[in-house]
Amino acid sequence: MAEPIEVSPLVTSRGRARPRRATFPTVFIRALVATAVIWVAPAARSGPRAAEQAAARLDLSEACRLDEAQRAPEALAHLAPYVRAHPGDVAARSLLLNILLRRNWPLPIAEMRHGGAVTWAQFSPDGNMVVTASDDSTARLWDAHTGESRGRPMRHEGKVTRALFSPDGGRVLTASDDGTARLWDARTGEPAGPPMRHARRVMSARFSPHGERVVTASADSTARIWDARSGDPLGPTFRHRARVNSALFSPDGGRVLTASSDGTARLWDARTGDSLGTPLTETTEFLVAEFSPDGGRVATGALATRAQLWDAGTGKAIGEPLEHEDQVHSVQFSPDGERLLTAASWGRYAQLWNARSGAMLGERMAHDSRIH
Repeated sequence: MAEPIEVSPLVTSRGRARPRRATFPTVFIRALVATAVIWVAPAARSGPRAAEQAAARLDLSEACRLDEAQRAPEALAHLAPYVRAHPGDVAARSLLLNILLRRNWPLPIAEMRHGGAVTWAQFSPDGNMVVTASDDSTARLWDAHTGESRGRPMRHEGKVTRALFSPDGGRVLTASDDGTARLWDARTGEPAGPPMRHARRVMSARFSPHGERVVTASADSTARIWDARSGDPLGPTFRHRARVNSALFSPDGGRVLTASSDGTARLWDARTGDSLGTPLTETTEFLVAEFSPDGGRVATGALATRAQLWDAGTGKAIGEPLEHEDQVHSVQFSPDGERLLTAASWGRYAQLWNARSGAMLGERMAHDSRIH
């Protein structure tokens, strides 16, 4: 099978992806689009059959426009009906094949439905289960192969914003707008301890690397560590001057990293609660912070439409900010620490970066709605 004629995006020294050059099928389709526009008016006066053909050509025109705008899923929605109705149109078939071969397309296995927006989803460590969190005040367990519900819904009194499996897969940790984080049995959905309470909503909750502790971040300007078996608080409270948006353990479990709306991200000793080094600073709010897999670097996302890499030992910025078109709500290192995935939530796109040089990798991954 012939490969699509495609020019991959080039990365400049400043990390900007150059605009994608038009493929041959797309250029060829433009000629058909022009023909479609010319024939729309006469066709409307030439009977139902001609009008149907004109409508099909307009579908083709829209597919071409959407593809050029890098909105491939929507382009396919217009292109597929046209190709079914006109299987002999070589140019349209070429465009369809080009779009399909240009990227990997996920095929849905089953639908896992809540009564509200789904805010989080994660596979279990063995890949056999999925846990989801929703605005409907529940988290739910599902069979990853069939999509069937497992156990009881895990209920809170407010929106559930996070739901995570423990490292051994035996428990689920949830965070909610009701001011609590909770532990649950991952087989049954039954509570596995008392609520871990904050004075205001819990923004995030994470297990320690071995699953024996939990760290929570809250809108009450604090982060706290808890015993993951009993739910009892452990050690001191980590305090900021404003909402704490995220908190997590370092890969070795010895440090805690917090990101706050007070414009600082801080490293703390997980046992003593002592502040470590100089705070990372931002002119606006830090929305999220993550460790690299080796614990040597930190990535942050900010309200100021940028991500930044930092040296976790010195607190100094590494390279230039990674600029986005909207606030950055999510940052995640690849397992080898060589790439960084960022998400501009309200901007509805994600982007890969070289985590050493800060160079942009490939095209942005656009979505149709907000990315959680």
